[in-house]
Amino acid sequence: MSKGWLVWMVGILLSGSLVGCGGGGSVAPTALPTPPARAEVTFNVDPNPVVSEYQSDGWWRFKVNLELYDTAGVGFQINTIRTTVSAAVTGTILLDYNYSVAQHVDARGRTVLQFTSPFYRTVTGGGANVKFVADLRDDMGNAITLSNQAAVMRMGGPDGDSVN
Repeated sequence: MSKGWLVWMVGILLSGSLVGCGGGGSVAPTALPTPPARAEVTFNVDPNPVVSEYQSDGWWRFKVNLELYDTAGVGFQINTIRTTVSAAVTGTILLDYNYSVAQHVDARGRTVLQFTSPFYRTVTGGGANVKFVADLRDDMGNAITLSNQAAVMRMGGPDGDSVN
């Protein structure tokens, strides 16, 4: 055998063995999950119902925690939270205030805002409802508006009574 023929034969054998390494079929690459298109934000009010305490001279005030968190893996910015307290019986607006928050929450993050209402007066019948409307923008640029509400229970008062 000639040396050229031997080199040619070894080349053929090696190339044939490399083709056999693939197992004869093609393997599709693993698909990557599609990234979320927007934040999925949950908005909770705690406690619910809210307890409003008598301050003096007919004024009331309550404290509440507002929890916001993302479950999609996209962060978001809390811009404002509008708070509206209305009389339970008549629907009369007792307090309407828009708070500037300007707080960022990271992807899959959570924040709890401790909120104390300004003083407000009730009307005959005493009970009230509070509605919170949060204006957000996620890190993908999507505007998100969320709302939550709670009943307001009065504790104390000039007669020391509790009223819903």
